[in-house]
Amino acid sequence: MAYIQGKPYCEDRSWFRNDTWEATGAADRVFVAGPYDDSPHQEHGYPQHDYNADCSCCWLNITHSQERHRANLAEHNRAVAVHRRYVRIQARG
Repeated sequence: MAYIQGKPYCEDRSWFRNDTWEATGAADRVFVAGPYDDSPHQEHGYPQHDYNADCSCCWLNITHSQERHRANLAEHNRAVAVHRRYVRIQARG
């Protein structure tokens, strides 16, 4: 189904846009990566789409853009790397 992308806006330090579905005219609030994120919706829905539990938006079933999806996974990977480094340091005593 096609939709018309809205203009990204900042609310409480997070970026969103209101997209309108052409067929129904219904608005959908989309969590985006920033003011220039014009990437399409991330299709999520286990297992047929790109659902990834490491993405906080997928895990919480929040409508989000593909760019936000990539940013969430990158942040998750950074956090895992920091945690592993911390565990190694602690294991050395």
